Amino acid sequence: GRTPDEARTSLAAGAARICHLCVGLAREVIELDARDPTPRPAPRPTEELPEHWHACAFCGRDKTQVRKLVAGPTLVICDGCLDAVAAA
Repeated sequence: GRTPDEARTSLAAGAARICHLCVGLAREVIELDARDPTPRPAPRPTEELPEHWHACAFCGRDKTQVRKLVAGPTLVICDGCLDAVAAA
């Protein structure tokens, strides 16, 4: 919910941008999901997903090529891109 001037951008690709706070939140989602012992719900059919949720907005890999995609309000980022930002 911040403007680009209010939040430091951690990763950008074309029009897609994610701030350092959102990187931390997305990494937390992945960690919580990995620790959750409950069975996973069936994935939503691809045709039900918004068009921009089919692949990572930063690297373009789809859900078959990554361990986890984390959805935000306007884009999806993969675990690989989150790890790369965290390592930088």
